[in-house]
Amino acid sequence: MRICLSFAGLWLLMIPSLLLAGTTGRVTGLISSSENGEAIAGANVVLMNTTLGAAADINGTYLVTNVPAGTYNLRVSSMGYKTIEVSDVVIHADLQASYNFQMDISAIEGEVVTIVAERPLVEIDKTSSVQIVDSYELQELPVRGYTEIIKIQSGVQSYNYNSATSGRSYNENTNGPRLSIRGSRADEIMFNVDGVSLNDPFSGLITMRVPDLAWNEFTFLKGNFSSEYGRFMSGVVNWTMNTGKEDYHFDAEMTTDQIADEEHSYEQNKVGFALSGPFIPGNNKYKFFTAYEHGDYGDRSPSWIDRGVKEGNSSAWDSFYGKITTNLTDNIRFDLGVLYSIDEWNEFRQSWIYNTEHLPYYEDKNSVYYARMNHAVSADLNYTLTYNYTEISRFRGDNTYRKNIWDYGTGLKDDYDASLLYHIPGGEYESYMNRNTSYHGLRADVSKMIGSDHDIRAGFETQIYSLRYYENLDPNLFILGSDGEFSPAALKNINNFGYDIYGDESDAGGEIGRASCRERV
Repeated sequence: MRICLSFAGLWLLMIPSLLLAGTTGRVTGLISSSENGEAIAGANVVLMNTTLGAAADINGTYLVTNVPAGTYNLRVSSMGYKTIEVSDVVIHADLQASYNFQMDISAIEGEVVTIVAERPLVEIDKTSSVQIVDSYELQELPVRGYTEIIKIQSGVQSYNYNSATSGRSYNENTNGPRLSIRGSRADEIMFNVDGVSLNDPFSGLITMRVPDLAWNEFTFLKGNFSSEYGRFMSGVVNWTMNTGKEDYHFDAEMTTDQIADEEHSYEQNKVGFALSGPFIPGNNKYKFFTAYEHGDYGDRSPSWIDRGVKEGNSSAWDSFYGKITTNLTDNIRFDLGVLYSIDEWNEFRQSWIYNTEHLPYYEDKNSVYYARMNHAVSADLNYTLTYNYTEISRFRGDNTYRKNIWDYGTGLKDDYDASLLYHIPGGEYESYMNRNTSYHGLRADVSKMIGSDHDIRAGFETQIYSLRYYENLDPNLFILGSDGEFSPAALKNINNFGYDIYGDESDAGGEIGRASCRERV
């Protein structure tokens, strides 16, 4: 029997364009005549190469809602006036862009005025402490990876976590420095991709790798959260991912430090590819975006003191992102997306420097599958439905024996010399841990504009979890005796649910009496 954990939440609020975990924004403004300043009713505003647009009302005000975050070209046209085309119009998720236009009377039909949009110095509808990094800035930044980008934002500190000396119960590390926002713990920060959480429900941390070329923009909140983020207390990171365009595009990037001499090279290499365009050539109804990244670091946390690569501190990963987007109608957009990553790495500890072959080895696997439908019922009312299935697994063990628990049964105990402050060569790492968390999530959001500056929003979210955990703190004693049985000492320090005593997934109940999946609470 499969038994699970569940969580549900309901929130309702009225806000002045407060940031939520959405993926769309809107653009509004006033259209008037340059000759007399009168409003031009019925002027057409269209985001070029999309089905999105609106007509100005009797007051000359236009509003285009439900616009996926990104950069667009905008066209304004009206009979008897010169057409205006504006390039580089940036739409941020959950924010409103404002552009006013004064149109000149045209003596010749078809005259076009071309304008390059300027970015506002201040986003006037941001009411919380939030920073936005869009696609232009992401390309120009001298760093890569979400950790490095967030580290350089104000109010953020990073630190290296030592799980060997931590008093926390789960005693786990992450591949890279941990983040703290205004003094918070690392598990108090929420990470979303296209509105889907990437946080591990077991630890609250994130181990997912996202390809750099897949990012469109991210927004970073440091306070004044809405009720939507009630589970997290210090910070929220919302990623908006790239989508396919009308034309085919291919991008590639590579970073390496191996152009330097051995003393100043840490064997850090990363390569990424992205391909996007119409799913069927010549048919823009279905568009796709894919990105892949491979990284191989000889030393994942280099230091000038080391003067070269530290042995036993490597990392290698592969990550993939894919999304198919279609407009079922002019008002209904549908997305199918997938994220996958696998990350293998070693946790370097100074006290193991003479026994690096038995340092802790980690394998982190993450997969997210999601479907999202957004329906603009009218110009001021829309709703979004999102379903996701997420699976997160982690293994931690000895770097030599890795996942084969029977190889651990050597009888050799880790030997730490307190006088030398080092582990003696030959002893194995005394922990074999494997866990898996999977869950189905369903979320509904509805937004209704009140006037031109306020929204009333409501939402519902439910998540159904399955948790499995296995840890053996004495794997070196995992040896069958001559009678084919384990000694009592071999089973004394095994903690398991969802796995049997051998570390195999099981829901049948176990010899220790708690091998079934964790019960609902």
